[in-house]
Amino acid sequence: MTASTDAASTAAARPDRPFALETAGDVHDGPIEFEATAVRAEADGYDGIGATELQHDPFVSLAVAARSTKTIELGSSIAVAFARNPMSVAETANDLQLLSKGRFLLGLG
Repeated sequence: MTASTDAASTAAARPDRPFALETAGDVHDGPIEFEATAVRAEADGYDGIGATELQHDPFVSLAVAARSTKTIELGSSIAVAFARNPMSVAETANDLQLLSKGRFLLGLG
């Protein structure tokens, strides 16, 4: 079973706990603000939050948030794949899985 399948199963099993998603209208100013948003979303009972790539590298924001949260799933909201080296993406995803203790969801587009 993949991480995305696990996330879908979790969301289906717990419809009372939504997945928070930062959108273009609510873009974070940087990793520190995203961290605060993730901590607040976790406290409010959200299952997960996604970092956008509109102004900042989502992987940096997710790494910072991973250190300050315990249960919320952390995902990249469609990180731009063609601009990255596949090996670098794989290593970064692995590092985020370790930092978050298995809560990272990779979204590529």
